[in-house]
Amino acid sequence: MNLHNVNTILTHEAKIQGRGILFKILAGLVIGGITYIVMIYQGNFHPVSWQKIAMPSYIPWISTTLLNLIQNLFIIFRVSGFYKRWTAENLEVHQASNSEWMTGKVLGVIKVLFILDFASIGITSLVHILLTGSPFNIGIYLFYFSTLTIPSTLFYTGFTLLLSFLTRHKGITVLIAGILYLFTSGVFHDYWNGTTDVLAISIPNIFSNITGHVNTGYYLMHQGAFLLLGTGLISLATARFNRIPNRVKAPGRIRLAGGIATLVGITLLASYRIHFVKESQKRQNHVEIFARHGNIPSLQIPEHQIHFSREGSIVNATSELYLKNPNPGKVDTLVLFLNP
Repeated sequence: MNLHNVNTILTHEAKIQGRGILFKILAGLVIGGITYIVMIYQGNFHPVSWQKIAMPSYIPWISTTLLNLIQNLFIIFRVSGFYKRWTAENLEVHQASNSEWMTGKVLGVIKVLFILDFASIGITSLVHILLTGSPFNIGIYLFYFSTLTIPSTLFYTGFTLLLSFLTRHKGITVLIAGILYLFTSGVFHDYWNGTTDVLAISIPNIFSNITGHVNTGYYLMHQGAFLLLGTGLISLATARFNRIPNRVKAPGRIRLAGGIATLVGITLLASYRIHFVKESQKRQNHVEIFARHGNIPSLQIPEHQIHFSREGSIVNATSELYLKNPNPGKVDTLVLFLNP
């Protein structure tokens, strides 16, 4: 792949997208709207609830989630029109290969969006520091950008792009992609432990000051799956480009790479879902055990003493339970319910 060709196409496409009225509306909503929300609901202009400012990750998470919700709608409307534009461009003579052409066009859209994203991060950070009482950590902003914005941007770009080549109609593409957006970000985002939640709205994603991020491994697996899915779908769309390829074998190789990336992404999502299915089965086993022994007369523990002792690197503990039988009859069986 010739990077000079990619950069030339990328720069040209970025200028086209940046001059569009839709991007200007997006910029106004992102810069003005998100900043206004942070200032009004989490600023020092009025008493703010402790929950909204106690953690340094709350403001970055809110601003990033709002950004992604708006930005992905822009992607659906802009990328859905690519096929119609390229039907005329297929007749143009240029030295760039299909993969270089597609890569440059896609990166051109992503470039202007990421510039806007960093502008939003900068402005929100200033508001965070100057106008709120919440602790500030720039690393959290970058973490959410890397693990939320990039995967969702690539996924919706790839899905909409491939769909536009399959349907060859902008209206149908917008309708189907919009329905997917509505279901994954709204109606069914919390189904199956957030497996289909592209924006990770329903997945625990707040940093604790003591324990850090919750369940980081499976969170990164989930977002990495959508990153690979987006990359794979973009590659599959490139293979369907109507222009005659520079190399005969190029579409097959691109299709193979896209298929592998998509398959790995689906496998990661399946692994994520299987993990929570197994956890649910464990919890159900605990419920069944409790139900099986719940009818046994219970005793009361008026006093419980635990004694700790240390011998070098070994810590010993002894527990003394004082039991009381509140039942009228004798209790022959003692059952201890321990926290699993």
